[in-house]
Amino acid sequence: MLAPGQLGIVHMYAQYARTGEALFREILKTHAGVISTKKLTQSSFEQVMAVLETLLEQRIQACAIPDPRTNPKAKCQNLRYWRDRLPPTGMANSRQRHQIQQLWALLQDYLPAEQRSDSYLAGIAQQATGSPAATLLHEGRINWLALSSNHSGLLIEALKDILRRAVS
Repeated sequence: MLAPGQLGIVHMYAQYARTGEALFREILKTHAGVISTKKLTQSSFEQVMAVLETLLEQRIQACAIPDPRTNPKAKCQNLRYWRDRLPPTGMANSRQRHQIQQLWALLQDYLPAEQRSDSYLAGIAQQATGSPAATLLHEGRINWLALSSNHSGLLIEALKDILRRAVS
């Protein structure tokens, strides 16, 4: 469930883009599979925001609507913000990466010093996903762009399991 502020942002962008009720509902249905913003998940919220942002930019460029960025109080000063947040299709999103990093930071307190490395995390990912650890590492660091959304979910669950065992 989204925070009330996020629901307001969706409506604000729709208002800036002057979508009208029918087009707004069509965008929700097509890109999120819902008919109400109250049914949006975090992922579908980000998808809808990227669509509204694209529409807003197109309409500004066509001089069909005024540019809201000319108002310093406007909440959309960067017309690439939502599109830049979206990962390439099928890849890990920022929330998944953040959750992995949080779990990994917690787990490191229970590991010996020699295991507190990105290569050890890549080994956990290899066990969880079946993909070679080398594909996840680039110059000894985790390459987040190589981690799919599906594999992120598996790694998150593996880290949770390991952390549960370490704590108990």
